[in-house]
Amino acid sequence: MSELTREEEYKIVSTHLTGMTNLRRFTNSKDFEWLEELNNKLAALIDERREEEELRKRELQEIEEKRLKALDYLKDLGLDPNTITISVFEQGNTGKRKTKKNKKSDLPPKYAFINPETQKEETWVGVGRIKKGLQQLLDEGHSIDEFLINKNANEQN
Repeated sequence: MSELTREEEYKIVSTHLTGMTNLRRFTNSKDFEWLEELNNKLAALIDERREEEELRKRELQEIEEKRLKALDYLKDLGLDPNTITISVFEQGNTGKRKTKKNKKSDLPPKYAFINPETQKEETWVGVGRIKKGLQQLLDEGHSIDEFLINKNANEQN
């Protein structure tokens, strides 16, 4: 016959003591005073365990409250809680970082004009600093509306 480990013994006891029929058979075979003593010991152990569980739940609740406060604080700072554990140096291009745009704009040109210096047609999207050639034409008395691309297209039709 082989020796049982403590875990195997506990498993057997748990199996037999969780069913009402087995438990009833067991209690009927034992002395009543012994059962009362066992009941008192179990009640004391259950009370200890209850206190430990309540303490554990309170500690977990405190930790959860601190976690929620920290998340609110991170949001107030404008940080993403999902990426806070990743160093900005490790993020590479995945972080929200402004990148320099190409000199060419993504916007379609709004104005077209002949540059007085180069005699070549140039365009301007209407955003940012006015091109030097267009500024010269405006300084000579031309109106900005004269160079609108849509206006020029409408006059040709």
